Amino acid sequence: MVFLVNIAPFLKLIGPGAGIAADKEHLVKINLNLEFKGLSLVDEFYWDITDPDNCPEEFAAQSVNDLRLPRVFQTAIALSIRRQISNYVLTCA
Repeated sequence: MVFLVNIAPFLKLIGPGAGIAADKEHLVKINLNLEFKGLSLVDEFYWDITDPDNCPEEFAAQSVNDLRLPRVFQTAIALSIRRQISNYVLTCA
């Protein structure tokens, strides 16, 4: 099961006092540490949470394709990104 999280409503709730403006780049550090049947994916990168073109599912699909990983990693990557974004946004509230 994959939960899709649109952060736009969170950004409106938080407001400018939290330092997150929807019209400016806001980078969040994403850490991936995933393992499946002896294969590991460890990565760290920054994700702009205000860019509406950023899609965890598309990023995950491309990463799995580029790295020739099993498809199970696609769901795990997207879910991990969405969880970390949600946690970050909620801690800013």
